[in-house]
Amino acid sequence: MPAFFGRQGGPRQRVADLSRHSNAEGTTSATWLAVDADAGQLEALLPRGFQVQEPVLIVEAASLRDLPWLAGRGYELVSVVVPVVFTVGRRPVRGRLELVTWENLADPIISGREELGFNKVYADEIAYRCEPSRHSVSWNVGWGGTRFLEFEVTDLAPNPSEQTQTWRSGPTFHYRVLARTGEWGALEVEQVTANTEAPAEMTPVLSQSGRGSVRFSTATFEQLPTLAHIVNALAAAARDEVIGAGHSELRGWSDLRDMRIVADWPVAPAVVHDLSD
Repeated sequence: MPAFFGRQGGPRQRVADLSRHSNAEGTTSATWLAVDADAGQLEALLPRGFQVQEPVLIVEAASLRDLPWLAGRGYELVSVVVPVVFTVGRRPVRGRLELVTWENLADPIISGREELGFNKVYADEIAYRCEPSRHSVSWNVGWGGTRFLEFEVTDLAPNPSEQTQTWRSGPTFHYRVLARTGEWGALEVEQVTANTEAPAEMTPVLSQSGRGSVRFSTATFEQLPTLAHIVNALAAAARDEVIGAGHSELRGWSDLRDMRIVADWPVAPAVVHDLSD
């Protein structure tokens, strides 16, 4: 929306003039770490069909640059996901469930929520700092002057043979809902979406592993009126032990065109209200 003018601009709308903004362009600096978490706190967050695979919170951050769909601009994002088992019919599938993604630009938030089902929200501070001389990277995330997430990966060293942990494999699931207008608290749409294949347009340039640290800071309603319930739930779930961390540099970008609906629950009958005088 607004739908009057055709489809909204976004990553799934390819740039027509490739001589101006080639789809081969785009670079990504990506940082991740996994922190031990309380299984009970995680289970309380999950919607139907999901179970915790391992009691871990995975924090993933990316600085995206030279994106053709933004005419060469970029933005930053930070996601928190949890390893899960999702049962589709009778077949359990192991993967990751995205709990929340913060981004510092509205345009990818809008298109990602509407088209893909990502649980994206806004943060006006997502600060990425890379210090090659110290072999470290750090991230700070905040809103309205309140910083609620800080994490760092130090002692970075090349690790081209890094094995993929079980909690980093499989599809990434997204729980997609749409509120029903006029029936506050009810849902119009309740779905699960997921990617069906690995991003083919991302080429690793550098892969490193290191030691990580992370802190979720609790906040009051006055500090984070639209985010405190999210941040405080994650702070309650996260523990102190970081069990893995790393950083990568990648070339290219993914438009996530492979996202599909993998579960769709009907939640409301069709209604037409008489608006005549």
